[in-house]
Amino acid sequence: MLQYVLFQFLTRYFHSYFIAQTDVLPALSLCMEPPEDGLLLRKPRNIKKDRLADWRLLVHAYGFLGVIESLCAMSMLVSAIAPVDNIV
Repeated sequence: MLQYVLFQFLTRYFHSYFIAQTDVLPALSLCMEPPEDGLLLRKPRNIKKDRLADWRLLVHAYGFLGVIESLCAMSMLVSAIAPVDNIV
């Protein structure tokens, strides 16, 4: 029973640590970024010509990075459910 309670505590602790690492530190780095000169002086983009996501971005995101991420996720799943012989 003690191991289960300790596991729950560590899970909460590691979750808080993970949130701090993935949210707080990048936000602090954005705060330290110098301001961009003339940002408000530029005209807005033309929504008919300028796109935020074009075909190159989508091919890179889904065709390249998506394949790598899915292979990593599948390999972690297989290694997590693989039988372990040395469990005490």
